[in-house]
Amino acid sequence: MSRIFGYLTVIIIFNFLAIYTSLAQDTSLEESDIFSDIRKKAQTGPLLIENIWDQAKLSINEGHAFIMPQEGKEFMDIFGNATTPETFVGIITDNDFKFEWFAWIRYIKSGYVKPTEINKAELFHAMKESIQHSNIDAEKNGLSILEILSWIDEPVYNPNIHEISWSILARETIDGKALFNTNATIIKLGKDGYFEVVLVADKNAKDLSFLKSITDNLIFLEGKKYEDYKVGDPVSTATFDSVILGGGFKEDPLESSIQTLSQNYKFIILTILALIIFLSNKIKKLFTK
Repeated sequence: MSRIFGYLTVIIIFNFLAIYTSLAQDTSLEESDIFSDIRKKAQTGPLLIENIWDQAKLSINEGHAFIMPQEGKEFMDIFGNATTPETFVGIITDNDFKFEWFAWIRYIKSGYVKPTEINKAELFHAMKESIQHSNIDAEKNGLSILEILSWIDEPVYNPNIHEISWSILARETIDGKALFNTNATIIKLGKDGYFEVVLVADKNAKDLSFLKSITDNLIFLEGKKYEDYKVGDPVSTATFDSVILGGGFKEDPLESSIQTLSQNYKFIILTILALIIFLSNKIKKLFTK
């Protein structure tokens, strides 16, 4: 059975490694009422969505389609992935709806996230360890085994455009066969929070530069840009590390994380593991200096 997973396992649902493979192997899915409804209700480009939650506008390129939140939720529900209505914006994919690639968008109203150091090695170790722990239960339940193999592009913050970006090479083993996939993410920081856009595709199909061509069309409205921050505006408790790990907290990080995690109990254990691993590495460094 193909398994779809949240690669960072902290609050967010990150990855849908074998969706397009599942669709290719199971034509009944494409012929289902849900997929028919998705195709009918999707908005095809060229298209301008003038207002997303009073934060940004989004242009959809010709040849692409935008799947609205309700239909996007139904799409992800098929593969066992819960969405949070308060954050889920929608899905962009090709207008042929073969889902050989797609970009998943959410908005986190976290408050202004101050620039902080990105600890690349520790983040990557936390990701790998959390997935390894989740594979124990996955194997017991007949699900596929997942591996994060390497950075394709290490996490980097561009202060000129206020974006954090990275991509990862992942492998999923299904019935003895290995699938290799690219997972690229761009975080677009704003005054009140940030958009997270995640691309999932075959490793040879699309990359971070392709995702950039999509996110360049997501533009914050006047007064909502990162540089529009003024002293006294709400400030997030999140660091860049916790944003990458999915922890874009509001003023009370504990309350926010509990509310979000309650949307899908399967992420709770993985969230705790990822945080423990990340913090334990910090503590080890302190005592080994």
